[in-house]
Amino acid sequence: MKTNNINLLENEIIIKQQDNLTLTNYRVILISKKGGTSHYESGLLSELCGSEITYKTKFIYFVLMLLSLIGAILGLISLMDKGDDESVMVLLVSSGLFLLFLLLYFLTKKVIFIVYFSGHKISNIINRKNIQPYLEFERAIYSELLKK
Repeated sequence: MKTNNINLLENEIIIKQQDNLTLTNYRVILISKKGGTSHYESGLLSELCGSEITYKTKFIYFVLMLLSLIGAILGLISLMDKGDDESVMVLLVSSGLFLLFLLLYFLTKKVIFIVYFSGHKISNIINRKNIQPYLEFERAIYSELLKK
């Protein structure tokens, strides 16, 4: 039996679907497009180890944000000590860079829904404003697992 590009096993029933994730009575299936190609992953419920919703961002923005904050603090100290134009420029540039990297840090933050199985995991980037359906999907996974 084939449903929505998913080849179902014998006696397999779709329990819940959320975007490109599908829960059946036997497994969790992810069908996504990565790099222009279709990507198919699945894991058996009998091998389920856990799941999580996590936030990831580019670490480099955090490091650059800290460095620019240190520069702004040094600029402020220099301004208080010397009071010259160069200290003002260092403070302004460092503060501006800090705000830029702070903005980039939060704008590039991704929410990822991960389901762990023994030996592998299935991960899916989700909309940070639409987490509730994935919490319900997670509940459905554990509900189906407890039935067995």
